[in-house]
This record gives sequence, structure tokens and C-alpha cells, in this order.
Amino acid sequence: VTVSFAQSSYSYSESHGTVSNIQVQLNNPIAQDLSVNIGGVDYLFYDIRLQMPSYQNSTCATLYIVDDDTLERRYEEFFYLYVFPEYFLGIRT
Repeated sequence: VTVSFAQSSYSYSESHGTVSNIQVQLNNPIAQDLSVNIGGVDYLFYDIRLQMPSYQNSTCATLYIVDDDTLERRYEEFFYLYVFPEYFLGIRT
């Protein structure tokens, strides 16, 4: 199982609160359907669930960030990712 994230736009400003989004792509080379839950840590955005049929090459989704009420740091921690039935990936970027 391969999970990748691409920050397609990041225009957030603490004083303006511009909405940005992050692309998520999941590849599933195994013979089992997967369900993926993604939630925010540093950012607050709507939780999203991706459904991945077995042997499907890839699926993707866009996370639209709703609000960021934390002070910005030099790095971001913005994902926790659960892949069901048997995987957990903690993502820090």
C-alpha cells in the first residue's frame, strides 16, 4: 500500500485565513478492499474517507483546509491516517 501527499496550494496567511488544499493519492496493489480515514492535527479540515477497491491502481482526494487556529511553525504536522483493515500510518511533514 502506497500513500502519497502533494501540497497543491498553500496560501494560508495567519491574518487572512486563505483556504488551501492538499492532494492525497493512495495505491492498492493487494487483493483486499481498503478504507482510509484521514484527519487533521495541526490543521482543521473535514475528515475524509477514501474507498479503495482491491487491485485498483490509485484513487485520490483533495483535502480543503477549513481553518488553522494554531501559530505557524517552520514545519507542519497535519495528518493522521488510518488504512483499514490492517494498516496505520502516522504522517509527519
